[in-house]
Amino acid sequence: MTEPVLDVDLVLARWRTALEDAFGMCDVTADDALTGLRREVVGTPPARRPDANKPGVGGRDAAIWLAVVRDHADRGEPGFFVTRDEGFWDGEKMKPRLAEDVADGAEPLTLHKSVESFLIGLGEHDEVEVDPDDVRVRALPLIKSGLERSPLLPRAVFDRDFYELEVRTDVTDGTIEHVERARRFVGDLGEILLIDATWRLDFRLLYRDRPPAEDILWFVVDELDARGQVQVYLGQPHSETTGGQFIAAQLKPRQTAWRSGTGLTIMSALDD
Repeated sequence: MTEPVLDVDLVLARWRTALEDAFGMCDVTADDALTGLRREVVGTPPARRPDANKPGVGGRDAAIWLAVVRDHADRGEPGFFVTRDEGFWDGEKMKPRLAEDVADGAEPLTLHKSVESFLIGLGEHDEVEVDPDDVRVRALPLIKSGLERSPLLPRAVFDRDFYELEVRTDVTDGTIEHVERARRFVGDLGEILLIDATWRLDFRLLYRDRPPAEDILWFVVDELDARGQVQVYLGQPHSETTGGQFIAAQLKPRQTAWRSGTGLTIMSALDD
């Protein structure tokens, strides 16, 4: 039997479609890319050159940063940038060189190391009780959709990447085993819940040769399950952009079918 191989093009196409439907885009220009490369060569933040005898790193981050700064200036409204990358931070503050990049903007661009930190800065927050069944109903479709577009579970089960076979993930069910913590944030964006919970996800894997021969059947690896911590953001923000409910889910593997050190971030805008 042929060992499963991920259909990379299929996975990328699904992710690209989902992201384009859910988010606006900030275009990175050729000038951004060139300037980012120059920053990488000399180690100008957010790029870094920790060793003078080795190439620098972070040129892509620098190009993205420049595009974000330009987009922020064009919008003329307060902006927020979430990243843990050390190239952006001087302790708990933005690196001075990056502050210079945004100094001419009419409105501030604030850095945060986490979405939670961003939400705390927007208004009041407290801990609340939530109904696990309600959270499951609202979050499971997003988690299911994200994992079915991701190579995370196939890669974990087979412990390798795939190139020769088309592989699909079918998440059949998911239940919340325990809610560790639920926090509510209330501000100008509306009310958002941040919920940490342990989930059990039932799934199966389907695979076949790529490109498929006519009428070829899918092989099935059935009755698989994964347990892991899932961090979910639920809310009804006051936003014309999303047009409805904004939900984000970050899956953090624990003792699961996922390999140690892997993770997945899923973000989407769902209609009411």
